[in-house]
Amino acid sequence: MDAEKKDNIINIAANFFNKLGFKKTSIDEIAQACGVAKGTIYLAAKSKQDLFYQVLLRQTRLRVNELKLMIDPSEPADEMLIKVNEKAFNNFKTYPLLRDLLFGKFQSMLPSLAHKLEGIRQIALEPAKEILEIGIKQGRFREDLDIETTADILMDLHQATMLFHLDKSMTVKNWSTRREAMMRMVFDGIKA
Repeated sequence: MDAEKKDNIINIAANFFNKLGFKKTSIDEIAQACGVAKGTIYLAAKSKQDLFYQVLLRQTRLRVNELKLMIDPSEPADEMLIKVNEKAFNNFKTYPLLRDLLFGKFQSMLPSLAHKLEGIRQIALEPAKEILEIGIKQGRFREDLDIETTADILMDLHQATMLFHLDKSMTVKNWSTRREAMMRMVFDGIKA
């Protein structure tokens, strides 16, 4: 199968998965929307789960690439981390499947993909790891900082902040105050 046709299938599948979710999306609908036979979909992906994985992987890579464009080693790493965190937060509106992946929604629903989904989560951590490394080189973050664990914790805190944002009873001011306090706590723990 040529790359252009496969890209089209993955893009259309992404629209269905974003709109309907994994369970309600059917391969038949995707094939019809692509204007191809159902068997053609299976040339692009082994199964519906594999197609879903490919969609998640592509969305993660797109998001990571957007965030990596913001990384500039000449900027202070702590300021960069705040900017990238803000952009990542706003990206969850663009990439709802990625948000749900990071919240663990699919790991329990698709246990056969759990290992691959963890791999996607690790890809999502790349920008934070890169900024932490820059911060160590700049002397802004502690030299003994465990980059892997710190990036994981930053992701956990990012997700917790997102949960507060989804709480409709919380005001924007209250949510922003919590987010700022979270970032201060992080910097107090990792600053040199």
